[in-house]
Amino acid sequence: MLRALLINIIKQTQFLSKLQQQIMADKILKWQQSFPLFYQIKQTKKSVKNKQNTNKQINTLIINKQIIRIYKKTKQRKHKLIKKNCKSVNQINNDNNKKLKNKQKNQKPKRNQIFIFTNSLNIIMRFINNQLIFMINNKQISISF
Repeated sequence: MLRALLINIIKQTQFLSKLQQQIMADKILKWQQSFPLFYQIKQTKKSVKNKQNTNKQINTLIINKQIIRIYKKTKQRKHKLIKKNCKSVNQINNDNNKKLKNKQKNQKPKRNQIFIFTNSLNIIMRFINNQLIFMINNKQISISF
């Protein structure tokens, strides 16, 4: 029943063949069977700072040799007020151009993403591309293929 539901949802993705859809559904069912043992397998914690100063707590779990990270957003820090320096229009344009160039250098190719959302352990999914993201007990989990 759940496998048929998974395949129906996976069908919404145009990039997978029928065989790939079935394989994906089987993989997800295997992972779902592992979830009760979730926290016993391996757990490491570290906090990561975003560009927006958002602290994210990441738990890394290894299930069936798959690395799974759980992202838990902590409260955002309030931005401190910054005094505006008086700059000429040329200086502002130069600064903006530098920022744009840096952004273009640092841009990574976007990973394809597959979204899966669970309510406790019932899987409700939406697929987009190559990464698997779903919720377990209000925690977001992503798996890269």
